[in-house]
Amino acid sequence: MKLTHMDEAYWMERRAEAEREFPGSSFGMRPDLTAKVVDRFEDALHAGSEEAIQICLTENPYLVQYAIRESGHHGTWVYPKQMIRPKAATGEPGLIPDFLAVTRSSLGDHWWIVELKRFDTQFADAQGGAMSPSGHKAVSQAAGYLSHFREYIDAIRSHARIPRITQPAGALILIGDSRTESEAQRTVRSNFVRTSSNIDVASYRRIVVNARVDVGFTPNSRPFNLEPF
Repeated sequence: MKLTHMDEAYWMERRAEAEREFPGSSFGMRPDLTAKVVDRFEDALHAGSEEAIQICLTENPYLVQYAIRESGHHGTWVYPKQMIRPKAATGEPGLIPDFLAVTRSSLGDHWWIVELKRFDTQFADAQGGAMSPSGHKAVSQAAGYLSHFREYIDAIRSHARIPRITQPAGALILIGDSRTESEAQRTVRSNFVRTSSNIDVASYRRIVVNARVDVGFTPNSRPFNLEPF
């Protein structure tokens, strides 16, 4: 049996091969992840903007796979702000998901649409009686992206110049913080996920918890609790 020496040269070669598979994407793999990276991600969450989160995940795409169920952990490719439909001549706006993401498992490659909302905004309203305005908007956007893929995937391949793109396995909405979510708010979110066949909704805590389990903490890491996500 031949043993593979997983030194720096091995990982550099593997990265180069992976980047060639999906030109134009940002690629991340497990060796990229450190406790300091998770610290920076938590700092981005607390910066109060979607843009800070988008930048951090683009720079550290392996974090995205922690939010996607059954991701396979074989590497993650992301296309940030990839337009899938240009602005129409009638003035109708184009469609631009926050990320198109590719994860890989033993069953092959899986495409996902990822929509980001703020860390300080929950999926449910303050009373926990229904979706919040941000939750409604995220669901509408995710459903619109999925519908466009179903009807126009050939046009998307051509316009985005990503010939290997396939129908997404689903859409993931990242929003809010389960640590500050009330039980009623969590119920609204979980009920939606149970009844939706192709849209998942997760707190950013899903990424933080799963990543911390893998890489641990630094002396500067924020306080940590295992919370539902």
